Amino acid sequence: MTSIIFTTALFIAGIYFMYQFQFLVGIIFILWGLSRLFGNDFKRVINVTNNLTGERNCNTFLQFQINIEELLKHKDIDELYKKLKDNKKIKLNKADWTKQILENYKKKYEQKDAWEEVKFNIKNNILWKNEKVDFNDTLYHEISIPYDKKDIKKEESFSLMPSIEWKIDIRLFMVNGILKLQVGDFNKECSPQIIDRLSLATHRTHATITSFPLLYFTDHGLPEKYLNLSAYATESWWTHRIDKTKQMTDDWKEVNIDIVKYNYIYFLGEKELNKKERGKVIQIQEEFIEKGENWLKNEGFVNPYATDEADEDYFSRRFDIGDVHYNNKYLNIYYLDRKNLEEKRKRDTFVDYYEEMP
Repeated sequence: MTSIIFTTALFIAGIYFMYQFQFLVGIIFILWGLSRLFGNDFKRVINVTNNLTGERNCNTFLQFQINIEELLKHKDIDELYKKLKDNKKIKLNKADWTKQILENYKKKYEQKDAWEEVKFNIKNNILWKNEKVDFNDTLYHEISIPYDKKDIKKEESFSLMPSIEWKIDIRLFMVNGILKLQVGDFNKECSPQIIDRLSLATHRTHATITSFPLLYFTDHGLPEKYLNLSAYATESWWTHRIDKTKQMTDDWKEVNIDIVKYNYIYFLGEKELNKKERGKVIQIQEEFIEKGENWLKNEGFVNPYATDEADEDYFSRRFDIGDVHYNNKYLNIYYLDRKNLEEKRKRDTFVDYYEEMP
């Protein structure tokens, strides 16, 4: 109420000064009132304009490879196997069960080895997935592998059985700027985590095998929309269900702080920076590099072009043409911002001479 009264007073003061022929003062008060009244709308228009420009200029390639054989050795898969075995849903031992899943994957998806690959291209706000336009407009890839070869075509028909009892889903997707590799879709009996609430319960439907913090890598050129922001997907939103003293929005606040910083670098990336802007960009980059490298170490990601941990590039990035490679035992990651190739073409590709350097 106080805010409305103050805004109204600004307009009245502006009109008063205009009648007193003090036009400059009057205009200042009126503009102040308009900014309070429509300021958020102006900000939204500016943000939309910036986002549209960023999305239109985006030219990013991403390639991900999933090592399914290593994934099936993960402790969460061991737990799943044990629960299925105890519930008499499978009869094979773990080694034979794993072998059958790998064979079913190769047969269903017509692959020679147990590597699942997906490629994304984003050009002029059009998303291409494996060389086809993806109208889902999000970085998401999922495959389903049956335990028994007779069930390879079962998904095409309706089944009353919980899916986890006869097949495993493997999905790779982006949420809150984090690339996640998960397995599921768990029902209550097979879930790795359950919260009991009298007759009802909440359970985890997927387990995260590994994750990669693309949010802290600002050199891929992805617009904010492809980071897939969701408060519901934060860990604190889940933790609040277990411990009511925890605030469900804690992680969401942190995500939004990081997104503001990410966008600051993103929208200034192609502009000439003044001293103040350059200092802030460097500060954000140093913060993101520290967060990113800690994440990489925890997840076991390394640069395959580095020789050992003594190599300064072991946990850091290659900046020659903006292409980045990272691997761990579950996931291979490669991305390239093709806009970074423009300067290289100007200097190298389009010239027909070579200058020796001292």
